[in-house]
Amino acid sequence: MKYFFLDEAKGVGRRNICDMRRFEFDFEGWKIFYRYSDEAEPAEVHSLEYTYEEDEEKHRYFIHDMALIRERDGEEYYEFYVLNGAKMWITNAHIAGVEAIYARTPAGVTGFMVDALTEGFLVGKDEEKTGQRASCTNEITLTNVRIPRECMIGIEGRGQENALETLNVGRTGLCVSSAASIQQAIGDAAAYLAKIPRGSEGWARYRLGLALEEMLAVESLSYDLIGIYDDKEMLAVESLSYDLIGIYDDKTSDMPRVESSVGKLFGTDGLHRNLHYLEPLYGIDGQLQRYRIEKDRRDARVMTIYEGTNEIQQFLLLKDSVDM
Repeated sequence: MKYFFLDEAKGVGRRNICDMRRFEFDFEGWKIFYRYSDEAEPAEVHSLEYTYEEDEEKHRYFIHDMALIRERDGEEYYEFYVLNGAKMWITNAHIAGVEAIYARTPAGVTGFMVDALTEGFLVGKDEEKTGQRASCTNEITLTNVRIPRECMIGIEGRGQENALETLNVGRTGLCVSSAASIQQAIGDAAAYLAKIPRGSEGWARYRLGLALEEMLAVESLSYDLIGIYDDKEMLAVESLSYDLIGIYDDKTSDMPRVESSVGKLFGTDGLHRNLHYLEPLYGIDGQLQRYRIEKDRRDARVMTIYEGTNEIQQFLLLKDSVDM
């Protein structure tokens, strides 16, 4: 086992380091578990550690850095970045094994892959949210977290571009998710109407028809976006409609940025319009947990918020229209 010192001059802060080229990991006997902090509110913050179970009563903690040890001028070097900071609203933070972190370096915003077991990486408690409660949301805190040089995502200083490309895909996913949620909500409402006396009344059928309009529109946009991503050749097509709205920027990317933004904006707003049409069909029962539409309303709230709020999408679309 090799080691290094956090303060080499003083010879303090010894840490073990495993050379990635020589290290083999066998998970038999190893466990990952939560280690709650010894602070005043221990359940509020925790970190993860590896532990090796030698027997039923004895456990060995495995605190380590894993990196590529380099040699230069006859000496060995461990090259790493040190990250400090905090970030709120991280989806699935406490169950993720690897976190994608974007931080500012001298070269600019840079992406890093961070092992959740890294020393100094802490995950906060699960937030109590309005909806999507099965998906945990946490705050993360980084205190002198060491990130090996080889765990950088892409090129130093180009993290902004990486993050924006990810948002393009995520926004498309939200459009598709909205289409699926609309389909489910309409199916539930139709089944409910079939069982009640007022289900055949004209006003009820009219509101169901409005919901179907939203479903067909969001579905069509979803299929269009999926087709663009699936057909790589389509990304290079120069059609009149694409040129008019300035979808492609040859200097940076060929990703369908504007269409993704439109899909996220229209799809998630369409989901809320759909629920607005369907809720009155249930009467007061629509506010009870007895029917899924109550949960649908809560779950849909965040759809207009993450991956860039819908207000941000409106700003981006306006900016693109002005700059084209």
